[in-house]
Amino acid sequence: MVTNIKTTGVNPPSDTSRLIPVPVRREIRDLQANFPDQWNLFILGLAAFQKLPASDPMSYYQLSGIHGRPFRSWNDVKGLDDFGDFGGYCTHSSVVFLTWHRPFLALYEQALYNAVQAQASLFPEAQRSRWLKAASDFRMPYYDWTQTASGIAYPDVFGAKNISVIQTDGVKRPVPNPLYNFNFRPAAAPANELGQWSTHSTTVRYPTRGDSDNGAVRDAIQNEYEHIRGNVALLLLQYARYNAVSNNRWLRNEKPGEYGSLENIHDNLHDTIGGNGNMSALEVSAFDPIFWLHHTNVDRLWAIWGDLNPNSYVEAGTTRQSSFTMAAGSTQDATTPLKPFWDKTGTRFYTSNDVKSTKTFGYAYPETQAWNHDTVPKYQAALVETVKKLFGDGNTVKDFLARAGAPTQRNFALARQVVTKDVELPDIMEKRTAPVTNDDEPMVGVSVPSAPPSAAGPKRRVLAPSDDVTPVPPVPEFSRAPAPTDDGPMVGVTVPSAPPSAAGPKRRVLAPSDDVTPIPPVPDFRRAAPVPHDDPATPIPPVVDIKQAQKPLAPGDDGEDIIVDANPIPEKFSNLLKEYRQWVANLRVQKHALNTTFRVFVFLGDFDPNPETWPFEKNMVGRFAVLGRGEDTSCAKCRNDQQEELVVTGTVSLTTSLLGEMVGGDLESLEPEVVVPYLQRQLHWRVQTITGDEVPRDSVADLKVSVISAKVVVGDDGIQRTGEWDVHTEVTDGRPAGLTEGDPI
Repeated sequence: MVTNIKTTGVNPPSDTSRLIPVPVRREIRDLQANFPDQWNLFILGLAAFQKLPASDPMSYYQLSGIHGRPFRSWNDVKGLDDFGDFGGYCTHSSVVFLTWHRPFLALYEQALYNAVQAQASLFPEAQRSRWLKAASDFRMPYYDWTQTASGIAYPDVFGAKNISVIQTDGVKRPVPNPLYNFNFRPAAAPANELGQWSTHSTTVRYPTRGDSDNGAVRDAIQNEYEHIRGNVALLLLQYARYNAVSNNRWLRNEKPGEYGSLENIHDNLHDTIGGNGNMSALEVSAFDPIFWLHHTNVDRLWAIWGDLNPNSYVEAGTTRQSSFTMAAGSTQDATTPLKPFWDKTGTRFYTSNDVKSTKTFGYAYPETQAWNHDTVPKYQAALVETVKKLFGDGNTVKDFLARAGAPTQRNFALARQVVTKDVELPDIMEKRTAPVTNDDEPMVGVSVPSAPPSAAGPKRRVLAPSDDVTPVPPVPEFSRAPAPTDDGPMVGVTVPSAPPSAAGPKRRVLAPSDDVTPIPPVPDFRRAAPVPHDDPATPIPPVVDIKQAQKPLAPGDDGEDIIVDANPIPEKFSNLLKEYRQWVANLRVQKHALNTTFRVFVFLGDFDPNPETWPFEKNMVGRFAVLGRGEDTSCAKCRNDQQEELVVTGTVSLTTSLLGEMVGGDLESLEPEVVVPYLQRQLHWRVQTITGDEVPRDSVADLKVSVISAKVVVGDDGIQRTGEWDVHTEVTDGRPAGLTEGDPI
């Protein structure tokens, strides 16, 4: 008889009320830099966890398999009696997308925690108490892809093939880095269980000659993290309905301002990290170690949003088709069983109602330590301030100006602190905690710019760091700065040189118009084969712009006096600080239109017609990743979604890029009479599959690209209010896959 495995998380408190403290999950760079013993145990524990035999239901292999392949029932949790073959527990594009993944992560953390405790107990007796103490409140880390350390958004540790840690004998030695990949061989994973992915003995990212090209991952994320960060700020501060913010299913509610979602951002990061590797294919993505840190960050963003919007939760819906665990016509709501996760009694499955609080599983995040505040309104007000400091305030103009200037060291410190002092904003929080009755609730306003400047401007293709060199990050450049005429190599980094005949910056190839044969690209140098590197030659010091500080701001340091420390703001920008127009590209498409993962790249300006370059193009302003499946998929919900012709949505913010054009003199304002003609000339979109092949836009089922804008007004009270969204069909009408007049929104 199979014993029901209980999903408990790690030492959850019996009292989960607001004032009861619990350990926090930390950002991976914070854990590495500031909690070295826990970091050491994390690496040891993860390595040991990954080696557990695949036959163990609590092994890394089997827990990862819950997410998709090998499509076997876990812990003998069955589906409907008459369904037939196992169809998986997949919950993507569903109102329970976020809630299902929370116990999934808790179960993984439970197993990882046990591995960490086991490693701590193996240290010599004289050292053991030190390691057991560090292990006692360990929680798994997350990877916040919206933050940078020294201007780089992708941590070096993910690309290090080996890493030095103190072994259980007390001696520091290099070991294979368990964050670099997952090796299927030590776990004795059954052959051919992963379909076409069985040809790889390890997980891969942007695979090149059987190995990962983490330099490509870094470049791709660096090219998009500004867009990602802005989308996160808008979701956390503007969206007030759970069903809109939680998943990417097209709501069909004629509300153009609800095309974004946490799942949309989640999908984009899956694809940006994976390239054509594991993370881009949902059925095998959970085997990549970065999957767990990525999903933990998604859970963190939901935890933040949930505490700001406690009265909005899972809304009921009816399933159109039968799936492995649900019959057609049944209701999917907050009481739907989240299979295969048994609760702490082992007699029933968790439901969404059970997992609303992270304390159910014994953890919190640096931002959600509500016990540091006397009242809920004070906590929520401080949480709003933290969101503004971490992700921006949703005021695109103010954030743009702050990041384009020369922030002081104080700016960096404030931009990375969690606000733990009480902030008196009762009027704002009263609006956020009231029952949701208006779907178009105004966005909470802000007055504090955040985050250091990005490494924007011309993109330089950089080889993977060699084994014996510590990479030196690039100097942050102003957005869309002119290309340097003397692009010398960076210190400590090998940079491929341009062909001898190339004088000055690389010649740009104009983007092909919709009715003209594409111009072949100018021959260009290509990225050399990756050179996997060992861990950095020098220790990574604490960095102020990533540390998730858990201490109050100094008296008077409320951030209100942070202004761009540069030249006076030009009049055409200062006029936008109180009122401006936000611009967004909305995209929707049948999720399984191409029977595989694909992405729609959005460009503002010229770009190389060669699809290989698109993830790294300077003028690529965002992607809409769609994690589709093939017709032969074993995923039951995916098959149903195919039959239903499920349509998913996503967004790409255009405002920051348009502000860059104002700096360059190509635009005089953000008003429609100026922006619409510009977008008619400069807005482009192209479709690419996971294999890198271009697909004609008008051949992709239900693909529709539209442009919307709304007036944003910042009141004297600092509250930002967004007006009605206007749909500008004149930008896309008559273009392949463009929204035309009369199309549904």
